[in-house]
Amino acid sequence: MNVNAFLQMDYENKHNWTLGENKPNQTQSVFLPSSNEEMFISKTVKKSCARLWALLQCFSENFNKPGELKTKDNFRSRLRIPHLLSIGSSLIGAGDPMNLLGTMPAKEGKIDLKHSFHGSAFVLLCFCHRKSVKSVVKGIKMIETDISRAILEEYNRRLLEHLENDVVIVGAGPAGLAASYYLAKAGIKTAILEKRLSIGGGIWGGAAGYNVIALEDNDILDEFGITAKKQKGLYITDAIEFATALAYKAKKAGAEIFNLIEAEDIIVKKDTVEGVVVNNTAIKLGRLHVDPFCIRSKFLVDATGHPAELVAMLKERKPELFPNRIRDGFMDVEASEAGVVEKTGEVFPGLYVTGMSVCAVYNLPRMGPIFGGMLKSGKKAAELINEKIQSSNT
Repeated sequence: MNVNAFLQMDYENKHNWTLGENKPNQTQSVFLPSSNEEMFISKTVKKSCARLWALLQCFSENFNKPGELKTKDNFRSRLRIPHLLSIGSSLIGAGDPMNLLGTMPAKEGKIDLKHSFHGSAFVLLCFCHRKSVKSVVKGIKMIETDISRAILEEYNRRLLEHLENDVVIVGAGPAGLAASYYLAKAGIKTAILEKRLSIGGGIWGGAAGYNVIALEDNDILDEFGITAKKQKGLYITDAIEFATALAYKAKKAGAEIFNLIEAEDIIVKKDTVEGVVVNNTAIKLGRLHVDPFCIRSKFLVDATGHPAELVAMLKERKPELFPNRIRDGFMDVEASEAGVVEKTGEVFPGLYVTGMSVCAVYNLPRMGPIFGGMLKSGKKAAELINEKIQSSNT
């Protein structure tokens, strides 16, 4: 097939060669002229055909002769044979114009389709595949935006799915994570909101930064698959394993965890808590005047620890419900470990307390780095809510 025969293809009537402005190609951009486009394409296609012909000539007549190659169409190429072979293999191997475009060399971050040999090959390949240059260039996607799109789509899918829940737990400490695990395990739609970047509450530091914690029994530890050793009547375990195991088991059970989401108010309708008002933690830290959004729940659990933040919001509007100051008492491990489980429950229609929030609301003693009561409190809260849901379904 000679050049003239090739050019007899009905190019002008069948192909749209309208070009666009700079388009992204992964880490490169493509330079396209914005004026006299038809003339540019016509010349480029002809030049590309001539170069392709020179390549064929190279194989048939000049394989061992580097230097200038003269084609039958009186076109001179100053590229040596290796360059022609490179372009030829690119044309043959690329298959699709987009594949070739991804391998083109760039100067100062741009691919010049007008003056480069690879650019001519690209235009020719588009022509052969009956594709416009604009459509091919437009079809190129950046891996950076693909990554961003995947993250945003997945996060928003999860968030939209959990705008309405059976249970929302505020606080991803030991009690909140335990409660979410047992709730999700029972098939109850559960979301956990954590204002910090990391989950685990006060687990990580153990005592004074020594990342080891204690429990009085190992029943729940075994259920979570947490390694522990018995020492002087206590079960000792690694704080890091403890925190990560709780989060892992809660997530695998089906609970959804949203970190960097802070509760700033609660939704109360007809004297019943029906959800939580939230904002981005960074917005709250920056004290920016930005409106929040709302997440609905049939039951809301305050697992925020010592501040008992949700109960404090309720107390601010209804002080008669909680006449005492919200704070825990002096250290007393035995009294606290028993009391935190005993007092776990509903403090207002639709609002439950668990973990250290229980101690703060009922002024119970604090207990330090022993976490058995936290886990049992979370489990009890889950059981109470589950009973409520089951009874309402019958």
